Amino acid sequence: MTDHHTAYIITLDKDIKEDDAEILMSALMMIKGVISVSPVISDIQSHVAEQRANLKLKDKLINLIQEL
Repeated sequence: MTDHHTAYIITLDKDIKEDDAEILMSALMMIKGVISVSPVISDIQSHVAEQRANLKLKDKLINLIQEL
């Protein structure tokens, strides 16, 4: 027996402003079978975690380059 898909989660590469998201959400609604598009509002904790992870990665890259 095959599984049935009921939804997909799309993750954006960066946060976008709500005003700019209207076009994207409208485009997603045009896809056959899509009945709902709901934004996930970013919170400060996830933003802080993302920035810390970016900084950690940058530091590691700088250290790697300096070792060469």
